[in-house]
Amino acid sequence: MVGTEEDLGKARLYIGKDVDGKIEFNCILKKRKTNVTKREIMGKTLGALNLNNTFNIQVSRITRNGFEIPATGNTRINIGDIGLYLFLAVVGTTAGATIVATIREFGMPLLFSGIIVTIFPLIVSSFVCSKILKISFLRMLGVITGGMTSTPGLAATTSISNTPYASTAYATVYPVALIGMIIFTKLIVFII
Repeated sequence: MVGTEEDLGKARLYIGKDVDGKIEFNCILKKRKTNVTKREIMGKTLGALNLNNTFNIQVSRITRNGFEIPATGNTRINIGDIGLYLFLAVVGTTAGATIVATIREFGMPLLFSGIIVTIFPLIVSSFVCSKILKISFLRMLGVITGGMTSTPGLAATTSISNTPYASTAYATVYPVALIGMIIFTKLIVFII
């Protein structure tokens, strides 16, 4: 457990005494350290970010000015934070471990159809944005990453320029794409 001494004391009373040694988990837990790079996050509390419900992750501690401090729901993200430790509870997402067996069973057509489904929309949207709508390159990257609902894609896009073009295009397209994915997923499930 990670927490303030007072909170840990309360948890010990409820759960039981401390145990020394390594504890094995039934699910896949991964520890990740990430840097806070989004200015809109600064000043918000971890509780307001709602990372546990939104992304199924738990922030256990924050490195601030070289010191690790326990993270609580009231902990505010500061500009001086150099990293968050995230424990990712990846429950039920072990598909990557069986990819070789899946390809053997269903063959290469499954792999190639996945590649086509991924790349074809990128080619079409790049053509429509650049040739038909005459959108600038950075805005086009923002539109494409927003349409894919790809936050890592946005991070890569914003790293090549200090202008807000890609971010604003992403912010414009992202909500529509997210709602569209939800609706189309429901339709596909309903049809099938």
